[in-house]
Amino acid sequence: MHGWGGHAGEYFEYANITDMLDNMIAKGDIPPTIFVSATFYNDNSDTGFSGSVAEFRQFHRDFEEYLMPAVEGKFHTYAESTSPDDLKASRDHRALGGFSLGSVTTWLQFCYDSDYIRYFLPMSG
Repeated sequence: MHGWGGHAGEYFEYANITDMLDNMIAKGDIPPTIFVSATFYNDNSDTGFSGSVAEFRQFHRDFEEYLMPAVEGKFHTYAESTSPDDLKASRDHRALGGFSLGSVTTWLQFCYDSDYIRYFLPMSG
């Protein structure tokens, strides 16, 4: 998860990160993995700090209702379906991390969505 003022897809813009991840998978360093670089902003978001705080506080709802079902419904994952029960049953195969305000978002995900996510990596919150 990006920090304050960031955007969806931001992590894929750094230093050929996609090549690095693809190589790690090819070498067997990590299992095949789906990486998603999400955002807590929407098209009409106030990206000032106070607006950002309001947005990231609601991200858990977007994650549960839209993001997770969209990803899990499109790709072959460990979830049998996109039902809340099946998504909870597959939590051992899901992680979330973020930097700066994305770290704070990660902590809120820990509070709200630990039934859906097993691993958390908040950085510099």
